Amino acid sequence: MQLTSEDNLNPLEGSLIDVVREVDGLQVMLKRVYIQDHPTEVAIATLFSTEPLASDPRNHCVQVYDILQLPEDDDSVLLVMPFLLKLDEPPFVSLEEILELIRQLLGGLRFMHQQNVAHCDVKRDNMMSDTLQLFRILPHPVTMGVNFTRTGKPKLASTRLQKSVKHYFVDFGLSQLHPTGSSRLQYPGYGGNWLSVPEFQKRKSTELCDPFAVDVYCMGDFMRTRFRTGEPHTAAFRGLEFLDNLIANWGSLLPLFVCISDPKCIVAVHARNFDDPKKRPTMDQVVERFSRIVEDLSTWKLMSRASTVEETQSERIVKN
Repeated sequence: MQLTSEDNLNPLEGSLIDVVREVDGLQVMLKRVYIQDHPTEVAIATLFSTEPLASDPRNHCVQVYDILQLPEDDDSVLLVMPFLLKLDEPPFVSLEEILELIRQLLGGLRFMHQQNVAHCDVKRDNMMSDTLQLFRILPHPVTMGVNFTRTGKPKLASTRLQKSVKHYFVDFGLSQLHPTGSSRLQYPGYGGNWLSVPEFQKRKSTELCDPFAVDVYCMGDFMRTRFRTGEPHTAAFRGLEFLDNLIANWGSLLPLFVCISDPKCIVAVHARNFDDPKKRPTMDQVVERFSRIVEDLSTWKLMSRASTVEETQSERIVKN
């Protein structure tokens, strides 16, 4: 028997549920935060949702619209936030869209660091996009292949660049505020791509480490795996070879290696440079170097179609 009722659908994640706000019909997300498990999440989320930071254009932390106290439950609250989509929903159209996403996320992480906040869980799942505005007919929040009412398919009305889409960091459950003058060190083992973070390896598991340097590592690892080498079930993109020098030299910021066509070279150099957190750049340095790289690109390059390495030559000819 085929079950089609809304209640049959699995929720997005155990602590998340989408709802429609009654006062204005806006689709929003509710997140249940357990205070005992994540004691800093509400404070840090509201820090970036309160003036003067809330309206700062450099701020790319998801806004908290409201905080709801649950009846007879002092240990958890509900955060009301905008409903955002995954970074690649809908699929990228041009290289400029990808570079704009990278620019915003690099700048957003730099802004957090400038406020003495380390995200401590930088990974693909914790970066999202306000692309719901691109749809003329909205997708369903759980089953993206159908529309909101599950009576047909969603339909796009515009592209990311036409609507000036904003990209956000979410999930501050592991984030930490380190006031100026205080120690910036933490014991390893928190979030991000923790299996690959050099400071989190067993031989160093009892040593304090700099969470800001870990954020830098995880951001570089995200750029490498998502856009250059690919991930399981997600192909890398063509035409982004100019990022290789930035990623490969993330540790030194010096043009010591240029790996134009071999992602394996990027992996090897990336791993060597990233082993020592003291050799990693700050987010200020990363943003500056990225800006210089993009400034040298032609309009033709920016408007090139975002094609993946899995596309055949025949497919590229047809789609181009």
